[in-house]
Amino acid sequence: MNWNNPDAYPGESEDEYIARKNGESQSATGLMFVVSKVFIFVLKIFAVFGVFLYTGNDLDHLYVGISEG
Repeated sequence: MNWNNPDAYPGESEDEYIARKNGESQSATGLMFVVSKVFIFVLKIFAVFGVFLYTGNDLDHLYVGISEG
C-alpha cells in the first residue's frame, strides 16, 4: 500500500485511503467556494459604495459648481 500511495497511514486499507482522500478533497473544494463567495460579497460592497461616492462627487460638482482644474 505504501508504494502505491505514499501518504497513506500505516495499516490503512485502500478503501479507507480513498474515502479519506475524497473527504479531504470535498473539504478543500467547500473552503474554496466559501472564500470566493466572501470575496465576491466584499467586491459588491465596494462597488455599491463606489457608486454612491461617485454620484455624490458628481452631484457636488453639478450643484455647487466646483470645476476640475
